[in-house]
Amino acid sequence: EAADAIVQFTNGTSATSARARPHFLIEDGQITHLITAEQMDANDWTYTLIEPIDTSAGPMSDGLLFGTMPACAVYPNPTEHLLYVEAAEGCLLILRDVFGKTFFEMSKASAVTKIDLSVHPQGVYMLHIQSPAGSFSQRVVKR
Repeated sequence: EAADAIVQFTNGTSATSARARPHFLIEDGQITHLITAEQMDANDWTYTLIEPIDTSAGPMSDGLLFGTMPACAVYPNPTEHLLYVEAAEGCLLILRDVFGKTFFEMSKASAVTKIDLSVHPQGVYMLHIQSPAGSFSQRVVKR
């Protein structure tokens, strides 16, 4: 859970808040802050709260949102038909829909791979690229 209903202020006070519209601030590939809209104690006024995130422990302790993989490119995005993936040879490519259903899976044998999306419905997909050096995920939009 990103945050509970208790907001701790830097002056030592706290308040109960109805939190909405959470977003992350990402700097240099690392999640650094949680940004939420706040409504305090049933008041009619709202404000934006920006809280630093402690990434020193837990499964995201490196602070990376999707991981890193040098020299990786996915294009064009959005696409109507063909999607090109440039990554190191021997990578595993997995394309899934937003519900986790796998539409494409392949161990890369070449530096550039073409994925034909013309037979797939319009929508948002996640392309996962895995290698011994790391992993990378990219959102892909099919028009």
